[in-house]
Amino acid sequence: MRVTVKLFGGVREEAGEKELDYELDPGASVGDLRNRLAERFPIFDRLGERLAVAVNLELAKLDRELRDGDEVAFLPPVSGGAGTCTISGRTLNPEEVAARVTGPDAGGVVQFVGAVRNRARGREIQYLEYEAYPEMA
Repeated sequence: MRVTVKLFGGVREEAGEKELDYELDPGASVGDLRNRLAERFPIFDRLGERLAVAVNLELAKLDRELRDGDEVAFLPPVSGGAGTCTISGRTLNPEEVAARVTGPDAGGVVQFVGAVRNRARGREIQYLEYEAYPEMA
């Protein structure tokens, strides 16, 4: 059977691919796929249980049996709050963002507005790419 694997964040960076196709034996589980990926990409072991997985847009456990044509997404840990989420292709306005979370029940709002550095991890930074999995946001 064949499955499509979607990768994000540091997992994508280490693999050098956003998407992979994998051929698996019938009856293979998410855990079987994860173990195969860990053989090629050590980040799967480094992240351990912090690496979430979704099958066909639903969070899944490692014992879930896969089927031909499934889409399996490995989601690295992220930080963030709860509540309303917006994915936008436009530049964010910090004042608009703060207004969405400010209120009588909020003790404070902290924002970070950053700039791109020229080097990281010994390599020149040529661009930043923000990625999301809008179907699951």
